[in-house]
Amino acid sequence: MGNSSTSTRCASCIGIGHTLTGCRQVRVWVPRICFLGVAQEIKTGEYVNPEQSIDQAAHLLQSGKPGKAAQILKRVIQKVPSHAHAHHLYGLSLFQERQFTMAARSVGKAIALEPGNPVFRNNLGLILIADGQADKAIDTHTEAINLDPSRPDSYFHRANVYRHEGDFVRAVEDYEQVLKWDPYAVEAMSNLASVLISLFEYERAGKLLDDALVIRPGFAHAWNNLGLLRQQTDQPDEAESAFSKAIECAADFLEAHVNLGSLLMRLNRYAQAVQVFQKVLKLNPAQAFIYGNLAYCQSMLCDWSQYRQVWSRIEEQTRRGGLACGPIIFLNGSDDPVLARKLALAYTRFFVPDLAMAPFVHRPRQSTKLRIGYFSTDYREHPVATLIVGVLEQHDREQFEIYGYALNKDDGSAMRKRMHQAFDQFIDISGMADEKVVEMTREHQLDIAVDLNGYTEGCRPAIFGTRVAPVQLSYLGFPGTSGAAHFDYTVADRHIIPQDSQAFYTEQLLYMPECFQPNDDSRTLSTDKLTRGEFGLPEDAVVFCCFNKLYKLNPEVFTSWMQILQQVKGSVLWLYTEDETARQNLRREATKTGVSPERLVFAGRTEKYEHHLARYRLADLFLDTFPYTAHTTASDAMWAGLPVLTRSGQSLASRVGESLLMTLGMDELVTRTIPEFINKAVELANEGEPGSRQGFERLKSMLGKARQDSSLYDTKQYARWLELGYRMVHARASEGLSPQTLSVPR
Repeated sequence: MGNSSTSTRCASCIGIGHTLTGCRQVRVWVPRICFLGVAQEIKTGEYVNPEQSIDQAAHLLQSGKPGKAAQILKRVIQKVPSHAHAHHLYGLSLFQERQFTMAARSVGKAIALEPGNPVFRNNLGLILIADGQADKAIDTHTEAINLDPSRPDSYFHRANVYRHEGDFVRAVEDYEQVLKWDPYAVEAMSNLASVLISLFEYERAGKLLDDALVIRPGFAHAWNNLGLLRQQTDQPDEAESAFSKAIECAADFLEAHVNLGSLLMRLNRYAQAVQVFQKVLKLNPAQAFIYGNLAYCQSMLCDWSQYRQVWSRIEEQTRRGGLACGPIIFLNGSDDPVLARKLALAYTRFFVPDLAMAPFVHRPRQSTKLRIGYFSTDYREHPVATLIVGVLEQHDREQFEIYGYALNKDDGSAMRKRMHQAFDQFIDISGMADEKVVEMTREHQLDIAVDLNGYTEGCRPAIFGTRVAPVQLSYLGFPGTSGAAHFDYTVADRHIIPQDSQAFYTEQLLYMPECFQPNDDSRTLSTDKLTRGEFGLPEDAVVFCCFNKLYKLNPEVFTSWMQILQQVKGSVLWLYTEDETARQNLRREATKTGVSPERLVFAGRTEKYEHHLARYRLADLFLDTFPYTAHTTASDAMWAGLPVLTRSGQSLASRVGESLLMTLGMDELVTRTIPEFINKAVELANEGEPGSRQGFERLKSMLGKARQDSSLYDTKQYARWLELGYRMVHARASEGLSPQTLSVPR
């Protein structure tokens, strides 16, 4: 059994949930251990009689002093070995000290001495789930229910385990039993609402939370869950208000702080998110993913004051198997494929649940057409859609049936409409629970399921964890290994994943003959005559450009750019950001290096994509970031005619620029070190007569020819190669052979 699907352990009923952009986090209220007896004040260490000693031990346990309680209980057990309550409380003292095995053994002795006591069994269940023994915990709570079916706490405990393990149907049944016996049990109302949020039953969840808050207006957990409900129903203002109310009710409520910070991060309110995440780290320095979220928000502000400190902590915790950062954010600050794989494996164990569903059984169809299903949250104006839409349109309908599964709501965009039309069947599953999605897609009898997300915003990994097709591919959305055994292949090329790097991937590789990245050759550029002046660029100076998102920028990269500006007289750097705080921070960083801040020019968003592409032509050279290089942005720039200078490293994310350039035959723009990167940019700027920009014109001419001759922008050819790859992996599966690395022939 596994935990929640759509809430991805953010809704854990035992322990503290985590946060990740795009993931649902639901708070489940966890009851305290049940104690017996009335605590009385007795001098520590004084032995009066078993009953008074038991009361004293219970008082110490409730005061968070398990060690002192254990000393008293040991003496009771020595004098009265058959005292069931002493064994029970001694087990709870061990539980508080996280000695789960010994705790379970001691409570087990209590049960043996007094088998008819349901409290003992319920507390044993809590110990077992804390020790990761969910099945045994369920059995133990079931025994408690059988002893006394009228005890609501027994159903409540079992429901929490079911919720934790992703068995939502049984969790709902048990929470409803609690409310049958106690209609005012606000904890059960809140926890049931958390399950219903995961099941997309928003209306019922909202009513439960409203009722709980009428009964107990200061119940922080219900406010937190209400915030998550409002967030899921696209009501960010109401979500922020609810999270803030939860914190007002309980100032140190960790999950509410985490959720508030994550909401602010999604709303691009990075400065406020930074403050909240710093508060989280004060409450719990080991809180999962917060260092990564903090690093991301600070990078979007170009605030590098804590850069090395934060990334050192992320890498240190990753080496120890921790989860200081999510895999996608990790790419921004590390080029170490060993650590990236380790993080992916740890993340998959944490993040990918098993649904309470029957194992996948493939039922072959009587058809020569392969049925391919593409799953994505990015059927909208998004880089993934920009890259893949042309390939979807070019798929050979005589040989393939193409299904699209939209994990995102219809945003009304032109791209959404185009994506809809690109599929033979287009299904909006954004409002369906994972179990329902799995049931439906299994009925569709897909031959191959393609995940276009990986570990990116809004991903739903449980769908693939339970398997919906005999072959499952991770493709395009996430530039790295998934660390998941349920993905059989990932699409690659020999530049992004050379042979000596295959060990860093849990998937087998499907090597494309040329670049792994698809492109849409129907993209158009605006025919409007654009001038440098209208964008604030000098007419005759060298214009270096980088339109990557700011999270890819770091102090090392920016310093190298400033060194280039220092050596190329009068040159400017054209960057993309509309955030005034980020602009001011970048100007400040430029000044620190001795470069006038006026030499930084900032671009904003254009109304139309074709205008954005066309403005690339005003620049001379695109300077890439590292270790997370330009991907779609590099394709866009070169499609528009702007050469890209890249630095290639060890990770897939750092090698995409190399793959694009090598496919175009422009390998002179691939560098390996910072000095090489700087020297190449300066060399190109100084090529030919002073001020002629001859080096850049030469490269643009080469690029124009390569764009026509290369396969990089041949969408139809790419579609044929990808289809051949699909045939190859399907053939192996049909023959009962395990996945292995394959190369698509030309």
